[in-house]
Amino acid sequence: MISDIKAFIKKLQFWEQTLIDGDTRHYHVLSEKISQSPLEPCDSKYHVEIVSNLKDDFKNRFKDFNEIAIVAQLVVSPFMEIDIQQFATSVTQNSSEDTAATAVAVIH
Repeated sequence: MISDIKAFIKKLQFWEQTLIDGDTRHYHVLSEKISQSPLEPCDSKYHVEIVSNLKDDFKNRFKDFNEIAIVAQLVVSPFMEIDIQQFATSVTQNSSEDTAATAVAVIH
């Protein structure tokens, strides 16, 4: 699920950048509207703001997933190499455990 959230945030960043660049090929309705009235200027700032706000809201809503990502990676792949200090810090920030005790418990 964490990878899905990260992928969606990347997609929102991509959409935001394409709108900033004036590329509307991923927005069929917007592209159609522009082609129907080419003399009418399109204010892309409005659409960029919508996507940007959506991206920021989404990041804010799922910010705790970033904080526990290293813990989730360990659960998925328990034999991977990890930075034990970073892992212990992540666990202690999301629980009432002591950093040193968490590091020792993971090592053993």
